[in-house]
Parts: sequence; structure tokens; C-alpha cells
Amino acid sequence: RQTIADTLGVGGIMRGLRTVPHLWKICEDMLAVCPQAIMLQYVNPMAINTWAIAEKYPDIKQVGLCHSVQGTAMELAHDLDIPYEEIRYRSAGINHMAFYLKFEHRQPDGSYRNLYPDLLRAYSEGRVPKPGWNPRCPNRVRYEMLKRLGYFVTESSEHFAEYTPYFIKDGREDLIEKFGIPLDEYPKRCIEQIERWKGQAEAYRSADKIEVEQSKEYASSIMNSVWTGEPSVIYGNVRNNGCITSLPYNCAAEVPCLVDASGVQPTFIGDL
Repeated sequence: RQTIADTLGVGGIMRGLRTVPHLWKICEDMLAVCPQAIMLQYVNPMAINTWAIAEKYPDIKQVGLCHSVQGTAMELAHDLDIPYEEIRYRSAGINHMAFYLKFEHRQPDGSYRNLYPDLLRAYSEGRVPKPGWNPRCPNRVRYEMLKRLGYFVTESSEHFAEYTPYFIKDGREDLIEKFGIPLDEYPKRCIEQIERWKGQAEAYRSADKIEVEQSKEYASSIMNSVWTGEPSVIYGNVRNNGCITSLPYNCAAEVPCLVDASGVQPTFIGDL
């Protein structure tokens, strides 16, 4: 029983087996026509894909990109009624299993205040999580795990419910109901997404003018930084060449990365 099934378990493994060979073919093309280019890879299972590319094509410059780090930071800012622009955070781990090592709010004097006590208090008082974009996914699992671990995980509750043995259990439908775990969520989401795409396509065909705004995704900022040299910081999935010392060397790790004209440069975290 899974909710999203794009990272691990039967669904994640099968998705990796389907996806990796196609990414390897792209790597072959890159080596032939653009060996200095950077692959910006948005496909799940992110950790499996990033690791597989690094193992077979170590000379390919690549970074796996997810929106969970910045997306969850926005969710938590919303839960606490704090402008996202006033939040500072640092996260690390593996894709869909990275945690905010720091989550802080800038104060008027320029200092930063730890927001973990605020999140824990708001959860204990029933003020969070606030309703999000998907009413089927109330985000209770991650807050419950925050109580147990002391750190907030960056991927959604519907994902994270699959990654632990505590919530999806045989004969424990009470847990499914209590924590609002949306089993078989991904097929529903795909159907809805396809309908949105159809609507968008029709709107684009009939529009006199199409406005394009930068999203929270990292790809455009990476391209800008590499091309212009203007530095930026992203959270990327890269080969773990010692960035996180408590994870296996050469596995796929998700860490803060500096991006400029020299490319994507992972930063050191140390032990987790």
C-alpha cells in the first residue's frame, strides 16, 4: 500500500528500472554532442536516478532537482504567518528524506530566531498544519514526526508516510484516518494534472499574450548563474563526495549548492 510510490518500495523501484535506461541514453547523447553541458534532472526516483547516472557516467555534469526544500519552507512560513522572504534555512539529507537543520526567522535587528519551538507549540495547540493546496493531504504526518525527531522533513506527508513503518499498517485504518494519509494518491493526481494541462493548452492557444513568471523551481536560476556568473544557492541532488560524512561515499545526497559560472558546487555538511 503506497500513496505516491515514486521513491522507494515496489512503485519506486519499478519506476527507477523504467527511468534509468532512458537517462543513460541522454547521457550518451550529451557525451557525443555537449560533454560540458549540465544535466538538470527533475525525474523521480531522484536518488536512484542521480546515483545511477553518477555510477555509469561519472564525467557527466548533473544535478537532480526537486521542489520539496523551498516548497516546504513556503508551507511552514504560511503555517506560522511569516513572510517567506524573512525565513532562513539549511537542509540536508537524501532526496525526499532531507531535514531542516536550521529553520529561522529574521528579526528586526538582523539576528535570527529558531522557529522549531514555534512549530512544535503550534502543532500541540492544534493551529497547524493549515489547509494546503490539496485537501486530500493534510500534512499531519510530518508534524507528528517533528515531535519525535526534533527536525522537520522536507518532503510531503503523503510521501513521508511511505518511508517509515509507523503510519501505513495492516489492520490500522485508524492511523490512515487520524493522519489523513491519502492511499493511491498519485493516480488521482495524474488524472487531475492531465486535465489541467489540457486547460492550459487551450488557454495558450487562444491567448493574445502569455505572461511568463519565474517559478520556485531552480532550473532558471541555475541557467542564469552559469551563464552570467551571478551566484545563487540551490538545493541539489549530487554525488556524495564527502558532503555528508555520515552517508555512504558516492551515494546521492541532497545538499545546498553554490551555482555560478563554475557550475553547480555542493557544499560541505558533515555528519547528520
